[in-house]
Amino acid sequence: MKNIKVLIVEDDHFFTQLIYFQLTSNNYSSSHVQHARSIMEVEEFSKFFVPDVILLDLNIVDSNGKETFERVIEIFPKSAIIILSGMDDQNMALDIVKHGAQDYILKSDLNNKVLLKTIEYSFERKDLLDRIQKSEKQFRDVFEQSPLPMFSVEGPNLVIKLVNNAAKDIYGFEKRLLIGRELQSLNYDKKKTIKIDTNKHSFTRHLIQKTASDLQIHVEIIGNKLSNKKDSYICLIIDRSEEIAFEEQKYKVINEAQESEKKKIAMELHDGLAQNLVLMSLWFNMFNFSDEQKDLGKNFSDMINNSIKELKAVSYSLLPPELEKGFLLALENLVHRVNQLEKVHFRLNIENDIVEDDFALTDKFNLYRIIQEFVNNSLKHSQAQDMEIIVSRQDDKVVVLVKDNGVGFDKNEAKKGLGIQNLEHRIKLGKLLGELDSKQGEGTELKLIMNKVKNN
Repeated sequence: MKNIKVLIVEDDHFFTQLIYFQLTSNNYSSSHVQHARSIMEVEEFSKFFVPDVILLDLNIVDSNGKETFERVIEIFPKSAIIILSGMDDQNMALDIVKHGAQDYILKSDLNNKVLLKTIEYSFERKDLLDRIQKSEKQFRDVFEQSPLPMFSVEGPNLVIKLVNNAAKDIYGFEKRLLIGRELQSLNYDKKKTIKIDTNKHSFTRHLIQKTASDLQIHVEIIGNKLSNKKDSYICLIIDRSEEIAFEEQKYKVINEAQESEKKKIAMELHDGLAQNLVLMSLWFNMFNFSDEQKDLGKNFSDMINNSIKELKAVSYSLLPPELEKGFLLALENLVHRVNQLEKVHFRLNIENDIVEDDFALTDKFNLYRIIQEFVNNSLKHSQAQDMEIIVSRQDDKVVVLVKDNGVGFDKNEAKKGLGIQNLEHRIKLGKLLGELDSKQGEGTELKLIMNKVKNN
C-alpha cells in the first residue's frame, strides 16, 4: 500500500474520478487520496489532512492561473505540487515550475504510467529539496554561531558570500561591506594577490590584511572545498597578530642583546687589544736590527700593522660610529671601506631629493645591518666585480636597492642558509618590505622599502 498522501484540486468531476481510479488501482489507499474543487475546500482540508503531493488545476471555481498556485502553496508550503495543465496554459505551467512547483502534466497526455511516475518523482524531489534546505539551514546556524571566524567564498577570485559574526569582529566591517568583495581586497598590500589551485580540495595562506580602521592584522587562512559546490570554500580565519607581535618582540630582544654584546666586544677590541698592538708596534720600531735581520724585522712590523688594521675593521664592523652622524654618511663610508679592499668596484647612487630625514621613522641601525650582511655575503660568495647601492624615491616611500653582478644562487636552496634567515629576521624586525632576488649567473639584488606602517 502506497503511503503517499495525494490531494487532487480539480473542479472537473469526471477528470477527478479518472485520477482517483488510476491511483487506487495502483495500491494508493483511498483514505490517502482526497479531492477539493476550490481554494475554500483546500483550506478546510488543511485542518485535518496534509498531503505529500498536490495535483493542481490552475483554473478552478474560485481562482485562476498563477494565483491558484500561490494560494495553495501558502496553505501547504511543504507539499510537492504538480500542475495539471491544458494546452492553453502550458507556458504558465512551465513558469510556475520555475517558481517552486515540482512538475506539470498535460491533461491530454495523462495516463496511468505518466501519473504514477510523476507523483513518485515529484515526491522524492520535494523530499530531497527539503533535506537540502534543512541541511543548509543547519550549516548556516553552525556557521553563524561558530566562535571561529569564517568566510564562505566562491570562484577562482574567492568572492566572499557569507561572513559569520566572529569574522566580522576581527575585520571590523559590517557584513554587507564584506559580502561580494574578493578576499584579496582585504590585503594590506594591494599588489599582493591570492592565487589557488581550484583542482585541490584545500589551501592555506599567510597574509597581512587590514581592518576597517586600516590596521594591519596577520592572518592564516585555511580553505576547504565544499563537496556539494564547485569552486566553493569554507575559510577559517586565524588571527596570528599577537603571535607575530610576540615573535617580533622576541627577535628585537635577541637582537638588542646581540648588539649590546657586539658593542662590548668592539670597545674591548678598540680600547684593549688594539691599543696594546699599537704600543707593541711603537716598541718594536725602537729596536735596532742588524742588516741580516732587517727584512725579518720589516715582516714583523708589517704583520703588526696589518693586525691593527684588521682589528680596527672588525671593531668598526661591530660598531659603526657614523650611524650616530646619519644613515647616508654610514653608507658612504661603507662603500669607501669596501673599495679600499680592491676586490670589487662599489658605487653609491643617492638621488638628489633623498635626505636624512627620510629615515627618521626607520630603524636605521637594523637597516644598516641588513645592507652590511648583504655586502659581506657578496664579498665572500658572489665573485662579483661590481656592486651598487641605489637610494631612490617611489611615490611617498624610500627604496634602497643593493645589487651585485656575481654568480647568483638558487633561492629555494638559499632559504635553508643562515645568511638568508638573518636577513629575513632583520627585515621583519625593522617592519620593512624586503625582497631578495637572485638567479644563477645573473647576480643578486636586495630591495628594501621604507614603508609607513601604522601600528596596531
